[in-house]
Amino acid sequence: DSVNNVTFGARIMCASAGTTSIQVVERYQAGGKFLVPGATDTSTATCNAGEVAVGGGYVAVRAGTSTADNAVSVGWNEASPDGATNPTQWTVTLTNNDSVNNVTFGARILCLS
Repeated sequence: DSVNNVTFGARIMCASAGTTSIQVVERYQAGGKFLVPGATDTSTATCNAGEVAVGGGYVAVRAGTSTADNAVSVGWNEASPDGATNPTQWTVTLTNNDSVNNVTFGARILCLS
């Protein structure tokens, strides 16, 4: 059976709640995206209505190897819409740099609810 390693890239935006109780939840794009060697695709995770993004990133898994080193290059890993005061999505664009193995990836988002 092949070994899969996971690569995670994250960015966190800071928020202050003062004395107010806050809850942060993780959401993700269900199913993720499948990349054949050399392919590029975009994944977007979205907060529920009324929530605001406070961080995010991605999870990438390369099949058939014991290392995830240099498996992907990141073209975009940011809150969206870009420049929004209260972003509600996290968008990630990855390229599979492996010449043989497939990569599955998906955007993750941390939402303040």
